[in-house]
Parts: sequence; structure tokens; C-alpha cells
Amino acid sequence: MAKADLIEQQVEDIVTGLLQGQDEIELVDVEYVKEHDWYLRIYIDRADGIDIEDCQALSEKVEQVLDEQDLISDPYILGFLPQASTGCCASRGISCVSGARL
Repeated sequence: MAKADLIEQQVEDIVTGLLQGQDEIELVDVEYVKEHDWYLRIYIDRADGIDIEDCQALSEKVEQVLDEQDLISDPYILGFLPQASTGCCASRGISCVSGARL
């Protein structure tokens, strides 16, 4: 399994665990890609759309776990993105990407 695939699977497991016990937000996809920098993108959705508070709350939890487990050795930018098909924060001009370089 390639490094990016392994990280995506590990992050998917972490996010799935953090979302367990609630029925509102669902994990849609995890993407770890090298563009100019490494990007870890986590796509989430909810029936009535995702807002910036949803992204922020989940971002803080995921960042904490990633820091504790030290899964990713390369510097990367973490972003939480709403599923584009819903009427969520992107369509309202809100950016859910934390832009944090970790």
C-alpha cells in the first residue's frame, strides 16, 4: 500500500471514530495528496449542510489525534471541505479549510 493510501486509511479510521455516536455529520472522503505541498483534505457532509463551526469543531479534534499519534512525518496543510453537492458553506462563500500547516 502506498504511503498516501495508508495515511488516508488511518485518517479515515480516526475521523470515523470521532464521528461515532452522532448521526448528523458523515465522512465522505479523505484525500492526502502532494501538489506543491502535501494536503490532507477531509470531506464531510450533513443533510442540512456543513457550516464553519462544524469544520472547526472536527478540525480541532482531528488535529489533536494526529498530533498525539504523529502519523504524518511530512509537513502538510489540513483542510476540511464540505461535500460540494449540498448547499453547504462553500456555496455560501465560507471557507472550511483551516489552512494550518502542520
